[in-house]
Amino acid sequence: MSLSESCAKASSTQRRLKLALEIREFGFDVMPLDRLLNESDRLEREEESEELILRQRAEALRRAQAEMDESLAKLDRIRKAKRMVFKKGREIPDGGPEDSVVSSSESAVAKEAQAGGAFGVVDWEAVFEDPELADFDFGTPLAVPESVGGS
Repeated sequence: MSLSESCAKASSTQRRLKLALEIREFGFDVMPLDRLLNESDRLEREEESEELILRQRAEALRRAQAEMDESLAKLDRIRKAKRMVFKKGREIPDGGPEDSVVSSSESAVAKEAQAGGAFGVVDWEAVFEDPELADFDFGTPLAVPESVGGS
């Protein structure tokens, strides 16, 4: 390659050729591999440390969530029990708890009579506060069979 030919070439080509000659004559510097390996090890340790912290925080969050769920369930149970207390308090007649015992025994007698086939023994006006519903026909049979089943 003559000098006139090299002058005719582009300047970028000339730079590359000059650099190639210098590398051949003097060699070139390479970043030490140890430095890269050390940096990689440092980043690996940092990554493992952050993963451990993340796992610990996630476990703490799961425990806190479980505690919150437990507290919420307990609060719901307490509120439900409180509502039931007030509901039962409203259902007690003016005469006190004795009247509710009597009415429950009356209810048992009525159920027993119905089981025996006596469908007309229920005082519907006592069951329903609305007088219109008390007159409603609930399908009382006209004739009650003497026995159910056979032998």
